Amino acid sequence: MPDATFQLEVVTPERLALRVAATEASIPALLGCIGMRPGHAQLVAELGAGELTWKPAGAAEPVSAADQPPQLVLGGGFVEITNEKAVILADSAEWPGEIDPARALAALERAQAAERSADPNVDHLAAVRAVQHAQVRLAAREQYTQTHQR
Repeated sequence: MPDATFQLEVVTPERLALRVAATEASIPALLGCIGMRPGHAQLVAELGAGELTWKPAGAAEPVSAADQPPQLVLGGGFVEITNEKAVILADSAEWPGEIDPARALAALERAQAAERSADPNVDHLAAVRAVQHAQVRLAAREQYTQTHQR
């Protein structure tokens, strides 16, 4: 008997980043990860910065060393889950191999400077989220680089 699946989609303002049948997913919500399997209760949640991972339909284990591992780095947005579908409307979505480490490091340094700023016009919550997003991007790129240098 085949595994039950659901449709997982990630859309950004620039592109359809992902459309795949999956048997499970871990979605980075603002207040923690949402584990999803087919038949999940309906909900809408705000995304945080983090890694979206999933198990593709027909895979025994998530593939971690493929050209495009089942992992996207998300930078905020929303997710809507219905009975057999998760639609992620992400502010940004990047494959780990697409991330430029120098640009990610520069973004981290800018976000950390904003976070430390005493300027009352600085949005400190946005700065904290930017630091988290930059850290996730750097970690994902580092893991991707180590995996692909073997």
